[in-house]
Amino acid sequence: MSTESVDKYGDDSNPLRVDPTGTTTQPVSGTVAATQSGTWNVNNVSGTVSLPTGAATAANQATTNTSVASIDTKTPAVGQTTMAGSSPVTIASNQSAVASKFDTPTTNPLTAAVINFSATGENTTIAGTASQTIRVFKLFLVVSTATAITIKDAAGGTALTGAMSLAANGGLALDVSDSPWFITASSGAFIISQSGTAQVSGAVYYTKS
Repeated sequence: MSTESVDKYGDDSNPLRVDPTGTTTQPVSGTVAATQSGTWNVNNVSGTVSLPTGAATAANQATTNTSVASIDTKTPAVGQTTMAGSSPVTIASNQSAVASKFDTPTTNPLTAAVINFSATGENTTIAGTASQTIRVFKLFLVVSTATAITIKDAAGGTALTGAMSLAANGGLALDVSDSPWFITASSGAFIISQSGTAQVSGAVYYTKS
């Protein structure tokens, strides 16, 4: 049996450690999980740092600034302006019809009055009502012989037209309008005056309130 001496590096009471301890720097490879605690100071970063998709960058900010600048030149100031200075409005191809007060075909929001007289001078076509105004939106008439027609606001009142000369069997037609053709003063009647004795026939459509 050999009696050569053997150097002893550890025993049961002082085992030889092979895992890293103390302040000795140990090489690390692979992925190391880290949990943030307190404040992290990141200094002296080198190489390429990847940002998430869509993150704010100088390039993205420049693009945004350009887009905002282009909007500034296309948005008009608040208030009335010319057609060239307005923003265009696109109406959908399947847009429903915009209703107006004259759209319903089965009812008529206007009251009709018959025009039927042959007397010379002023003829009351729509009688006045106290504190109410007559607004005429449509009118048509035909004369049997040559005469001159004048529309007036109330008997002996203000002429709403000049004398309109009509030949025999001639006529006058004022189609329906969003704005009234004639408006009487409060309580005034709607008068049609003629210079001759022609038979004047037709109808007038109006509101009164």
